[in-house]
Amino acid sequence: MIIKSVGIVSVARIVSAIYAIFGLIAGIFLSLMALVGVGLSQEVSSQTSWLGPFFGVGAVLALPVIYWLLGFLGGAIGGWVFNNVARTVGGLEIELEEGP
Repeated sequence: MIIKSVGIVSVARIVSAIYAIFGLIAGIFLSLMALVGVGLSQEVSSQTSWLGPFFGVGAVLALPVIYWLLGFLGGAIGGWVFNNVARTVGGLEIELEEGP
């Protein structure tokens, strides 16, 4: 079986969902690092004390959205490139097996 073409929007949806999950993981990690940074800081002035929690919550909210958008664009571009390259050099050969 040879894959000669992929649906560009289909690839973009799958890649964007995977990237959104990675963004959530990165946001949680960055949020934890922001909390550790606030906890370890020796000198927290009243002017900058809100930055740690702001970046922590902001990372959990913003990174999945940013990663989703970039994943969608990257998936669409990757699908388009695959279709054009497969048209030139042939498709992607896969081997399937019947399940039980």
